[in-house]
Amino acid sequence: MIALGGGASMSLANARARVLAGVLAVLCGSAAAAQDCGSINGGELDDLAFRGDIRATGLLGLFGRTGVLAFQDGLATWTVGEGAQDLLPACYRVSKAQDGSRFRITMKGRDGGTVEWRGLYDGSTVRDVEAVWTRRKGDFVHDLLLPDAVLLRFTAEAKP
Repeated sequence: MIALGGGASMSLANARARVLAGVLAVLCGSAAAAQDCGSINGGELDDLAFRGDIRATGLLGLFGRTGVLAFQDGLATWTVGEGAQDLLPACYRVSKAQDGSRFRITMKGRDGGTVEWRGLYDGSTVRDVEAVWTRRKGDFVHDLLLPDAVLLRFTAEAKP
């Protein structure tokens, strides 16, 4: 049992479930926010979507979540399941690299946290994709059991 203060307590199993739910919830994606990406040009990533698995590194990585990282009109979205989105769509930036195009995205969560994505598009798929979830403090269970920032890795499914 974990004491929560005020005489309340929670079992370790329930605490673990809440932590995993928090990690996975931030990986779900939310209603499209109207954004003007200005001069940001997505170029070759626009109109592409990559389905894959995302999971935290270390012990938190025991459970993953399948979702779609999509690029359209300079905006990137992260969607899980039936279109659930806890991350707001965000402008993305692309820079040329020797081995393809590197991209960066900063998505804001409905909970006040942020997820910083970075990866490489090699002309056919995305790879080396990492996302750093910097969570908003204030949830006792998450504050107790999670670091302030959680590193996640996204692996795109092979296209048929």
